[in-house]
Amino acid sequence: MEADHKMPTGWVRAKRMECAGLPALLPQARPKSGSKLPHSKRFAPQPARSILMVCGATRRRMRSDPQPEAGGALTPSPASGLKLNLGCGRKYLDGYVNCDVSAAVKADKRFDLNQPPYPFASGSAAEILLDNVLEHLDDIPRVMAELHRLLRPGGLLRIHVPYGKTDWALQDPTHKHFFTEKSMDYFCGVDACDFYTPARFKLRAARLYGLQLSWLHRLRNLLPFKKCLRYFFFNIYDGVYFELEKSES
Repeated sequence: MEADHKMPTGWVRAKRMECAGLPALLPQARPKSGSKLPHSKRFAPQPARSILMVCGATRRRMRSDPQPEAGGALTPSPASGLKLNLGCGRKYLDGYVNCDVSAAVKADKRFDLNQPPYPFASGSAAEILLDNVLEHLDDIPRVMAELHRLLRPGGLLRIHVPYGKTDWALQDPTHKHFFTEKSMDYFCGVDACDFYTPARFKLRAARLYGLQLSWLHRLRNLLPFKKCLRYFFFNIYDGVYFELEKSES
């Protein structure tokens, strides 16, 4: 007779998870004997979000965590001064001098970024933006030295590149270089191999970010411990945003 009143193991496990603030990952338990609930309601599965909880994200965390940004700028754009959008492609920006070598896109100036010097005076730029451009160029140290020449003291250099451990970086046959969040250390006097060019910047930010282009991106962005997982798995992040400043001295 006692066996008839014992709670099913699945029910006990589900109640323990509920008390801990987690949703049950099992179908709802059977109703008491004599209940006439329809079969579809008696064994209705839990919402799909329960699967996300297996990754360690509770409902509270999912609501409060900020959504990953696509490498948004940390420092406001200068209010005055020359602002360059180098390799603009189809991203024509108001307030910038948009530059590209291709005649197929709208640009204010056309020249090849692989052929410094660029047609601007030394120390004339308050801000330089390269949005997914640097990975296409031939000689990174030479380009960085030229960008340093163009910037005025205190000027900002903003760089977006694909993260080296992602399909986005590897799939494009025109990508010539790969980057991690440590790549700009070589131009900021941080790494021992900082002798590639005498140009020196102050590193203000090196931030990994994930895009949200599909449901797979959004699901991936909910994973906890991404900074650890990136050492073992690809596609944990999509891009790197660098923000550098030319020293006043």
